[in-house]
Amino acid sequence: MLERYSVGLEILEEINDADVILVPCGGGALLAGVAAAVKLSGLTHCRVYGVEPQQGKCCIQCTLCLNKTSQIAYICQ
Repeated sequence: MLERYSVGLEILEEINDADVILVPCGGGALLAGVAAAVKLSGLTHCRVYGVEPQQGKCCIQCTLCLNKTSQIAYICQ
């Protein structure tokens, strides 16, 4: 996870006052690393969101498990 954490640090070096960071979430390691970097940096106002295509495998599985599409935000359709 250290490699993914460093990605988060690089993002924060470029944009040190970010309000939102969107991270692709395939297996979750990159998302976890970036979220950890943001949390440890002390940016309490910054939100980290995992994103993937609407037809992505994880998104489809989540929809099937929840049986509710209202809990999943589809930004681009």
